[in-house]
Amino acid sequence: MYPQIEFPEGTDPMVIALTFIVISLIIAGSAVIKLWLERADRRSEERTEKIDLTNREALDHVLENTPTMSEVKAKLDRDYHAISEHAERIDTLQETVDDMYLSQLRARLFAHPRSRVEHEELLEVAQKYIELGGNGLGHVRAEWLEERYKLRLTMDNWDYTRPLEKEEDEG
Repeated sequence: MYPQIEFPEGTDPMVIALTFIVISLIIAGSAVIKLWLERADRRSEERTEKIDLTNREALDHVLENTPTMSEVKAKLDRDYHAISEHAERIDTLQETVDDMYLSQLRARLFAHPRSRVEHEELLEVAQKYIELGGNGLGHVRAEWLEERYKLRLTMDNWDYTRPLEKEEDEG
């Protein structure tokens, strides 16, 4: 009825049958896996939006909703808030430093000159003081220093150990 297959001597027909069955299962299994992967690809294609990479707005919209971009946005927001807090502190410190510098200029402005060089330096300090918004007695002192410098210049009197001759006449 069925044809008889003759095997070479010393081979067990059971081993050949098992080999045939294993090969058949491998082929059938690979076909099933192939079908399953194709089905998974089709499903993922159905779920995936078609992204037009030439349209920046569409690309931005898709990237905006990714977990990575959400993390990046959160980090940028956190860093921005930290930086803005530091910027406010720096502004406050800068105002304090400016006030201290103005106070230092005011203190130097009321020093008594002991030489022509010191007098000229005080005139520069007075100019900076006025430029930075110093007011009040600082302006009066700056004017007084300038008047005294002009007076010493016209009298050619740079001896600061004695009063000016004009002061002696007034006193």
